[in-house]
Amino acid sequence: MLGKVFLAGFFAASAFGAMSGAEAAEGVDAAQRETPSGLPVPRFVSVKGARTNCRLGPSLSHPVKFVFQRAGTPVLVVAETRDHWRKVRDADGDECWAFHTTLKMRSHVILTEPTSLRAQRRETSMLRGELEAGVMAKLLKLKVDERGAWALVKAGAARGWAPASSLWGARADLNPALPNARAVQAD
Repeated sequence: MLGKVFLAGFFAASAFGAMSGAEAAEGVDAAQRETPSGLPVPRFVSVKGARTNCRLGPSLSHPVKFVFQRAGTPVLVVAETRDHWRKVRDADGDECWAFHTTLKMRSHVILTEPTSLRAQRRETSMLRGELEAGVMAKLLKLKVDERGAWALVKAGAARGWAPASSLWGARADLNPALPNARAVQAD
């Protein structure tokens, strides 16, 4: 587990990084639906603060299930209420409720496996760096074309293109607010 503390006797059911972005969103319709916010559900967002309570239900009267301990942690919004609560799923597959002001649109990703960062969007491109599984990186761009889905990420001083399949939180159809998070025409 990365960046969360369980409270009230709740424990993690899966190991960190056990699910890819595709697996975490599996069975969730990516088509935009009518929602209280007008934004599509599901969609990836990030936790805003360094300490963010996540509750068992959509109100302050529900107990805190766990606390996210790191700003930027990516989560998948899977439901929302009219009174501004968002049901979110983290990279471990755990779900809880967070108030909308504790989340932000800026996207981050978590590496699900050791990943090579490349200068361009292809496996044969110059190596820019290596990142370990569990690293959280800022998602700068997401491109989908005949070469597949690639994400431009930055973690510390390391910056480069990584296959989106090795990143939790990098699906173009679930990142509508991210610049360049769309399929691009082949050159």
